[in-house]
Amino acid sequence: MKHRILKNGEKLISDYTKKKGFGEKKLPQSFETAAKNIQNNFLSINQSVDRNSEDFVSEIILAVKLSEGFSAVSYEPDTFMRKLHMKDMGTKLIGQKDAKQDKIDYTKIKYVSVPINKLSTLSKELVEEKNTSVQSFSNDVRKIHSIDIENQERFATLLTNKWEGKKRIELVFHPLENPHLLEKKIRQKVGNNIQIKSRRVGETGPFYFNLVLTFADFKKLSSLNPIRAAHAIQLRQFDMSNDDKEFLNGGIPDTFDYSKITSLPKIAIVDGGIEKHDLFRDLIQNNYDNVTLPISENAKSHGSMVAGAAIFGDLSKKDPNNIILNPMVRVENIHVISTENDPDLWDVIDYLEQIVPKMVDVDVINLSIGPDESIKDDYVTRFTASLDYLAYKYNKLFVVASGNSGNLPAPLGRIQAPSDGINVLAVGACSYAGLNRDNKIPSTYSSYGLGRIGAQVKPDVSDLGGSNDFPLILIGDDDYSVASSIGTSFSAPIVARKAAQLISSSTDISPLMAKALIIHDSTTDTPNINTGWGIVPDHVTDLYHDTDDEVTVMYDAEIEPSKSARLDIPVPINFQAKKFTIRWTIATMSLPNAAAADTYSASAITDTFIAKISDTGQKVYKQSVKPDKIATKEDLKWDTVTKQSTTMNGATPDHPHLIIHGQSRNKQTDVVKYAVVISIKAVGSQTDLHTAIENEFADLEPITLNNVMINDIDLDAEIN
Repeated sequence: MKHRILKNGEKLISDYTKKKGFGEKKLPQSFETAAKNIQNNFLSINQSVDRNSEDFVSEIILAVKLSEGFSAVSYEPDTFMRKLHMKDMGTKLIGQKDAKQDKIDYTKIKYVSVPINKLSTLSKELVEEKNTSVQSFSNDVRKIHSIDIENQERFATLLTNKWEGKKRIELVFHPLENPHLLEKKIRQKVGNNIQIKSRRVGETGPFYFNLVLTFADFKKLSSLNPIRAAHAIQLRQFDMSNDDKEFLNGGIPDTFDYSKITSLPKIAIVDGGIEKHDLFRDLIQNNYDNVTLPISENAKSHGSMVAGAAIFGDLSKKDPNNIILNPMVRVENIHVISTENDPDLWDVIDYLEQIVPKMVDVDVINLSIGPDESIKDDYVTRFTASLDYLAYKYNKLFVVASGNSGNLPAPLGRIQAPSDGINVLAVGACSYAGLNRDNKIPSTYSSYGLGRIGAQVKPDVSDLGGSNDFPLILIGDDDYSVASSIGTSFSAPIVARKAAQLISSSTDISPLMAKALIIHDSTTDTPNINTGWGIVPDHVTDLYHDTDDEVTVMYDAEIEPSKSARLDIPVPINFQAKKFTIRWTIATMSLPNAAAADTYSASAITDTFIAKISDTGQKVYKQSVKPDKIATKEDLKWDTVTKQSTTMNGATPDHPHLIIHGQSRNKQTDVVKYAVVISIKAVGSQTDLHTAIENEFADLEPITLNNVMINDIDLDAEIN
């Protein structure tokens, strides 16, 4: 029997006072030793500026390297910076392999800016502060390993791969006060005729510059002090030959009532356009399309197959001589790719920033496009930062293909932007394992994790993208025809459709809750770099139904930074079972901070599971940490998603609960919105778990389902 999952878990939340930690870390050096070292650093910096004055603007960027073991935000030298009139420009982590212990040790770089006319006085100010300052200044100085100006090694990838002709480059500049000085300096280096686009994400993020450069011109710019990072921005290639295209002997059945199309959920597809043909009749809308862009046939073919994957899904299991199509979703066509040759991905971002605030009737937005480059830990691309900001501000769920570079060696096969976003749902690809098409395995081409701090488990989930042996069969760009294809481009819209179906099915399910539900019920033996948190179930109704021995509860709430709360888990008192398994998933939304790649998520939630075993009186504790087989830089403390479980044999957990703690950094003060999904499974019980929970916890109710069409099935009828 199917049971609807329960809502109103937030009514089981109460305030909680968290105990403070104890102890201070021993500082690595004396004040005198550290201060003398810093004075020598300042002397070298002044000499470098005198020799290369053309590489600097009115503010100079310094890299403050903290001693090993002092990478946490709480160790940042705030008092030192304030006393010496330094401005915060962001952070990054540098990893170094420890061969003896088979691990990577990380040290933090704190970027600061100093007016160039104040540079010569820093050493004197440091000496003066030695005798007059508070203890926190002395402690900050003792944490600092060195202060320097970064050299051109940060651009090694580009500088060691000389290119012919011109290449589109994204320059990431530190967030200085006057960005016009940056443009002026660029023109001084490479000439006044250079075309420059510049943008910023949010009010405090870095400045992004878009230029088309020769290798020689880039080499000239690479010595500029304010540049934090640089990378090529080139669209992933579409291979849309469709040589195996076949025409159908079937189509949308006459029994499908087109008047019900408006009842179907809706997603937006941001791609190369969608072909208008009979199978897409009335299913494609163009309310937000950029009609001024010219059409690229190859890109439109890609967009049409992405739409086909979303609307009709994979047809490989259907009878090829009698395919009956049931549309599952409507699509808003957002055509953003305008040319076959070097399309500018910034045009895509600009257009999304313009229209997403207007898309009040669309919650889920699919992107199967992006730059053809693996992510880097030391900077965040504009594409990623922009999507994270739009998702946070306008409560949208961006579903993003992770990329098809998985056959390349590490790190070239790592996920591609913007799938590294902390607020997006990144989708990898899996394929059928054999002819019976019952089991699925990761597709070898699917780009792999890890993600960045803030979203380390990437891709988030995986779904059917096919393989060379078992490709997807999709409706494409011709009337009554199908073609085979593979790729994360098509697994992403399948997940986007399921997310839209979830949100449309119940007013109790928000975009953030839909993300949590999808991750919660995705299955894998252990989270890994290939399928993430798991493979998404085939049937969307499985995501809001429970089996007889399991009850799932949704908690939809918010918490202030630095506050704690107790989330009671509804296990009935004295309920008897042979084994209890409790699993939980937490998803949050965070304001992104693109200036600080290692502290990119400005807010998050930590969690601890606590329960007393009634037979023994023993307490069970479990904290969310990095999953086994995922070698993360740190635990999931600042990640926007976590998923855990615990099993107790032969005893009833007494008053089990989660203690969650809201945390923020980068001076973020907004409340932290979160969605929690908790499932309680009781194996071997003679009592109905659903009835027991609903009787004892009266505030919990089954979610309300709308009378909407999903797969041409009335949801209410399907449950009864």
